Amino acid sequence: AREAAWLVPVPLGAGRLRRRGYNQSERLARALSRRWNRPVVELLVRTRETGTQTALTPEARLANVAGAFQVRNGECGVRNEGAHANSALRIPHSALERPLILVDDVFTTGATLAEAARALERAGARTVLAVTFGRALVPVPLGAGRLRQRGYNQSERLARALSRRWNRPVVELLIRTRETGTQTALTPEARLANVAGAFRTRNAEGGTRNERPDDCSAFRLPSSAFQRPLVLVDDVFTTGATLAEAARALQRAGARTVLAVTFGRAVVPDFT
Repeated sequence: AREAAWLVPVPLGAGRLRRRGYNQSERLARALSRRWNRPVVELLVRTRETGTQTALTPEARLANVAGAFQVRNGECGVRNEGAHANSALRIPHSALERPLILVDDVFTTGATLAEAARALERAGARTVLAVTFGRALVPVPLGAGRLRQRGYNQSERLARALSRRWNRPVVELLIRTRETGTQTALTPEARLANVAGAFRTRNAEGGTRNERPDDCSAFRLPSSAFQRPLVLVDDVFTTGATLAEAARALQRAGARTVLAVTFGRAVVPDFT
């Protein structure tokens, strides 16, 4: 029979753990353990303190957590840094041979989960999945040209303001695949055609698009994020063409529930 998965909480740094008094990911893993009847194995340790990810860009998040995790020593909890440490008791190979489910509190860009998964895979893990908690806000992205001209994405700023008010993470899951003309003077039918195929999901590791089926592993495509309800955030709603196309991109990637919030309702011009 296929071996049951074990739950692996994402660890906190020692300093943050002292200040907070608990690891929220470990508590969530224990709650899942009771519900799923799966053991919690604290296989990972932080090798260093990392700064908060909240205000960082996706690229800066990747750099912030690079090399921040190592597999825990099975006997006494110290890190395994040399090949001579790879005995059955010093690295828990029995755990690494079965599916492992990383548990974290929220998913933003996937940088932390991707780096934790890499540490497990370097130690010999065969299958690494992930589960996170918390509804995420997904800003509708601008095209690269318009972003350069404007200097900011208004939908991303609105999402960050909502994030502070609702205590929900902002997840930049979408990118524009091409520049699209302004929707202002277009008919409803022309708006749909203008944004057709204009969005794709972001690659969790490097921010690139997933264009091949073999790229859709647990950490190249952040499937754990798609299991949570996602809330698209845009500035205005006119005919809903942009939001509908962005939602389709998320649903194609596996999103189960896609909601939307906008600020301001535009009047559709009379084209008759």
